Amino acid sequence: MRCGMLQADEVVFISDGGTWCDTVARRYFQDAERILDWYHLVEQVWVTARSLHSDERAASKWVTRCTELLRESSGIGLLRYLERCRRSRASMPGAIAGLEALDDLLGYLRARVAITDYVDYRTRGMVIGSGMMESTCKQLAGNRLKGNGRQWSESGALAMCAMIGHRLNQSWDAFWASRPIHRAA
Repeated sequence: MRCGMLQADEVVFISDGGTWCDTVARRYFQDAERILDWYHLVEQVWVTARSLHSDERAASKWVTRCTELLRESSGIGLLRYLERCRRSRASMPGAIAGLEALDDLLGYLRARVAITDYVDYRTRGMVIGSGMMESTCKQLAGNRLKGNGRQWSESGALAMCAMIGHRLNQSWDAFWASRPIHRAA
């Protein structure tokens, strides 16, 4: 809020689709546009592909088809394809493991299909992956603040993150140039 979120023209909440993310989104970002992180969804597709196909090439081909559908017709297109796969596999003998994997992916996607309109997001120039933000969090907080024996007050952690942010943004010299020099008495 201190950074101006309430004044922003557009707020986007991109997440991996975890249940806890829904809680955060509903509580703090009710008016934000939601996006399911593309790469997390594709990871789920890979898990299913490896259950469906013992051969890595066949699994890769299936994932390629799924990602093409995501690109061309968003989550709803993939959902329809997965439902067709489920119906055709249901008649195959010994396909229990594959059916369970498909059911898991179908359940995951059905609950999140409303936040998978990748065609629209990309048309509007939106980022569809959370990797940049995850990397920023890791660089700002994870690498410096986490570790054995490290303890931080909230104000100290925020100050340290601000300093790391200046270093990463190459604004370190400008930041210090704007501060008066304090001399010890």
